[in-house]
Amino acid sequence: PPAPTPAAALSGKHLFRLLEAPGTIRHDCFMRKKMCNRAIGPKGATFKGMEESTGCRIYIIDARPPPEGPDDVRQVSLVGLPSSVRAGYEAMYEVLDDGRGLVSPDEPYEACGE
Repeated sequence: PPAPTPAAALSGKHLFRLLEAPGTIRHDCFMRKKMCNRAIGPKGATFKGMEESTGCRIYIIDARPPPEGPDDVRQVSLVGLPSSVRAGYEAMYEVLDDGRGLVSPDEPYEACGE
């Protein structure tokens, strides 16, 4: 039988299906790997709460660093209507020590902070 599809590939396919909806946008940002557990929370509670309260789908790609990125950085993709994506970013910002550990893709990786 064929090998099972990796979870990351399934998430990627789902993400692209979401983007087909009219008005849906995607915003990518980056966070320190050590902050992934804080963003996810116990049993996913923090992560689920952020999605439910903002209406934004949040994808934390914690299995590996982004292409050509440092080993201690992970990509976060926020998907939804513009207002939901903004609310999702603000929720991530708040959960991650008022933005320490979360950085916009417009900023260099070095701006992630310690």
